[in-house]
Amino acid sequence: MSLLSERMVVAAACEESPPRRVKEVPTETWNNPPYPHGTLVTYKCRPGYMKIGRIVVKCADGVWKKEGNTECRSKPCGHPGDTEFGSFQLTAGNEFVFGARVEYRCNDGYQMLSQKNYRECLAEGWSNDIPHCEVAKCLPVKAPENGRIVVSGAFELNQEYSFGQAVEFECNERYKLVGSKAIHCSSNGKWDSDVPQCQEVVCFPPTIRNGNYSPQKDRYTEGATITVDCDLGYRFSTLTARNIAKCTSSGWVPAPGCVEKPCDYPAVENIRLNGYTQPNYFPMRIGQSIYYYCAEGYVTPNEENWSRIVCSQGGWKPEPKCLKKCVVSYLENGHIQNNWKRYYKEGERTKYFCYTNYRTENEGGQITCSKNGWSPTPKCIHKETCQVVDLRNGYFMDGKTMFDLGEKVTYRCYNDFVTPERQETGEIRCQKNGWSPPPKCIQSCKTSHIHSLIDCVRENVYLPGDILEYACPEKYRTADYMPTGTTRCDTNGEWKPAPRCVAIECELPVQPDSDVYPKKGRYYNGDVVKFNCPKNSVRVGPASAQCYYFGWFPPPPTCKVNPRGCGPPPEITNGNITGGFLEQYQHGNRVQYECDNQFKLVGSKETECLDGQWSPPPSCIDPPRHCVPPEGIVIEHTRSSPRQGKETRQLLKYRCKPTDRQIKQATCVSGKWSPEIQCTEKPCLPPQPVEYADDFRLVNQNLKIEKEGKTVYLAGAIVKFTCRSGFELVGPSEISCSMGNWSLSPMCSEMSCGSIPNVPNSAIEGRNKEEYEPGETVRYQCNEGFEAVGLPEIICRRGNWSAPPFCEDMTCEPPPEIAGGKVQGVKKSRYLPGETAEYQCWQGFQMTGASTVSCQNGNWTKLPTCKGKSGKCGPPPDIENGDILSFPLQEYPQGATLAYKCPNLYILEGSQEITCINGQWTDPPVCLASEEDMNRNNIELKWRDERKLYSTSGDTIEFECKIGYVQDSASSLFRVQCINGTLEYPLCKPGKDCTVLESEMEENNIKLESSKWKKPYTYRSWERISFACKYWYYKAASRPETFNPRCLDGVIEYPQCARIFG
Repeated sequence: MSLLSERMVVAAACEESPPRRVKEVPTETWNNPPYPHGTLVTYKCRPGYMKIGRIVVKCADGVWKKEGNTECRSKPCGHPGDTEFGSFQLTAGNEFVFGARVEYRCNDGYQMLSQKNYRECLAEGWSNDIPHCEVAKCLPVKAPENGRIVVSGAFELNQEYSFGQAVEFECNERYKLVGSKAIHCSSNGKWDSDVPQCQEVVCFPPTIRNGNYSPQKDRYTEGATITVDCDLGYRFSTLTARNIAKCTSSGWVPAPGCVEKPCDYPAVENIRLNGYTQPNYFPMRIGQSIYYYCAEGYVTPNEENWSRIVCSQGGWKPEPKCLKKCVVSYLENGHIQNNWKRYYKEGERTKYFCYTNYRTENEGGQITCSKNGWSPTPKCIHKETCQVVDLRNGYFMDGKTMFDLGEKVTYRCYNDFVTPERQETGEIRCQKNGWSPPPKCIQSCKTSHIHSLIDCVRENVYLPGDILEYACPEKYRTADYMPTGTTRCDTNGEWKPAPRCVAIECELPVQPDSDVYPKKGRYYNGDVVKFNCPKNSVRVGPASAQCYYFGWFPPPPTCKVNPRGCGPPPEITNGNITGGFLEQYQHGNRVQYECDNQFKLVGSKETECLDGQWSPPPSCIDPPRHCVPPEGIVIEHTRSSPRQGKETRQLLKYRCKPTDRQIKQATCVSGKWSPEIQCTEKPCLPPQPVEYADDFRLVNQNLKIEKEGKTVYLAGAIVKFTCRSGFELVGPSEISCSMGNWSLSPMCSEMSCGSIPNVPNSAIEGRNKEEYEPGETVRYQCNEGFEAVGLPEIICRRGNWSAPPFCEDMTCEPPPEIAGGKVQGVKKSRYLPGETAEYQCWQGFQMTGASTVSCQNGNWTKLPTCKGKSGKCGPPPDIENGDILSFPLQEYPQGATLAYKCPNLYILEGSQEITCINGQWTDPPVCLASEEDMNRNNIELKWRDERKLYSTSGDTIEFECKIGYVQDSASSLFRVQCINGTLEYPLCKPGKDCTVLESEMEENNIKLESSKWKKPYTYRSWERISFACKYWYYKAASRPETFNPRCLDGVIEYPQCARIFG
């Protein structure tokens, strides 16, 4: 770098050092101002910047000025690089040059693995590596306690989940889900919700007004039920067959409660009301009554054509019913017991009888009249009998030849014949298909004739095919020369092959040059012979031999002149030679043996040198040890048999259980059974899961083991099953492991539903039932004039009905009257949706609006108006149960006023007068139908004023109960004031009748004043009773009015009379 200077005479020098710029700095240090005019300073770029050309600043007349347009520009870094599964955005700068910053973002479902999500353009290039995006993974989830995972997006429960995958949860029975039922793996690798919890379903005691419930507890678990008992005049809040609420995960279902029980329309099957009783009269109040009759084929409980029912606090009394009539009609091959009746009512019972050779289809012939007729249907069927059959080798013990169905009979087999059950007699029953089981006598095999020859392992009776094992007595063998033999029982009662034991025989041993003593023609088992050689020879072999079943033992000797010597005697296992030991022995030399400790010597303790051969030496064996059969097995047979030179053989035949068919066998060897006796049951593999059931529970955890990498359950293991909510167990709740198999598993069947919900003003398609199967649907049809709100069809799912619809009233009341006009035709009490009414104006009046109005959604469309010409009004509007006080005219002038009246016992509500204004009358008053209200409350006016046509506001009216009724405790006062046309009517309830007792009259010396009464003397509540004194008696202390008392709810206050001449 160089400094150029120019010397100027007039220009000023620069007093400060050259400036340090944002992008450029001087190439040298300038710290010694001032600098003369014309001084040039060369600049270089700061890190991260680059220059194109020379950058020079000049001191010009005391000021540093840049020459030219060259400057340092930001150094480019190039493209920052794309990342897979993501994108980036410039967050600083507009291009990829020094100072720029790009931030990376991963696509949905991917997450940033790098620590930094950005890159910066530095002087040396882009900072750090390109960030990396990887598929977002959510950590594995575990099933909540007392719950399970029912739907998982993963193949295995312990693996990670990808973005978008979901996991759904479900709780075990008696637990409910708290939290989200499903959680989703979010794009950030986090679950959108926490794993829910399974909390025990608990219901708390409900508060029930006007009723109570049982059982009463502090808390209830899922599935628990309570029975609601409502007070008189109230019913369960839900119309179901039973007043039961169940604790579910949603709380009590249905909600327990008691609601007022009005008397609705008696919707009883086959009931008919009189023609004057309309459905819109319901519900009725307490005390009101109606009459009903029954459809053809049905009868009332009292069998009268018309039956009266009264609305009470408990509903209709007596309960309206139409009972099925079951006619006593002709019965083929029999007759119905009629007891002088033409028919029986539903619920009544009788019998029917059948003629000879016929029987009743049901045992006893009892039939009941049900709502569907006779149950069961009476039917006489031809008797099914069984005849005596020709029984080969036996006979029937009963002398009859014909037997009725179900009758038992005994038969006996002849000698040497038995039943299939190995008995002399058998019992069979007459069934529809003949005798069961078929009688049969089978030839058996005898064992008595062979008892003297053989020792048998036998049953009491042997049938064809049975096998007999036998053993011959001492000195005898079977025909094939074996110690034991078997034979089979043949169909003709003979043993084949015939069991036979033959004596053991040995022939005379023929030995050259030897003499045998004693000599016989035949030798038998156990006989012993001795041998002698001539004087010039030597005996080689034993001096004697014995006859066995296999021949002579030891083998007979020989006689030799020059016998050979022997080498060392043979060694024996577990034993040694006693005394000295030689290398060479002469013929006839003997040596003795002895056994080691705990071993037993079998055979002769000596061995002899015989012509170059040693006689057989003894053997040393373990002492014989007895084997004891283990406990718990069923021993079929055990036998011990001695063996030549060996320990006794002990044989055992056994079964593990009495019910086992297989007979196993073991032999005692050296004190141990071979093969080993094992009666351990085979374990079971895990039981198959039951659909719609919770995970099974093992009762004893010690019976579950891991074997060869598998889980098995030992014999006796018991597991319990419980069904999920809405399902019930069919079959045993427990299964057990036995012989490698589980007992039959139960099923979880979806619960049925009870009676359908009551939907007022509707009917159902089809017949109503007390119980519905899962999946069954019921469709409601709203009555005419009503419209369904909600789905019209409900379905039974897991013991509960889906939400029922609501039938909304869409009918209209009669169309109202209009001033200056009227409704054409006769008004109806109710109008159905869509029905219309036509208005017309009086002559001289003009209609504004449509003359036809329509009933829509329970209301009339806009009414027309009738205005008179020149402000005149037509005839005044009619009011129900009222009239005007002047003669009506066809036309009234503007401002005219008219007054209304109500007839006797009706109350006027509103203004008594109306005025004609601009061709229309003001609103007319209304006469209240108080007579109907009084009848409804069972009251009447106490004082009648025939001149009083209506009651005005402020008047006071006094009421009293009708005959047969008494004042209700909840009633208002019987002296009532009319306020703004409104009366608060008192209430009377049905009272108890009174019966005048003759004993009470006799005690008080009184009698009934009227002689028209006949026994019994019965009076209705509030009815007056007139008493008088008997002859020769007078009214004593009693007041005169007491001789005319009222019957007060079943109670009479009797007056008293005293004798005149006391």
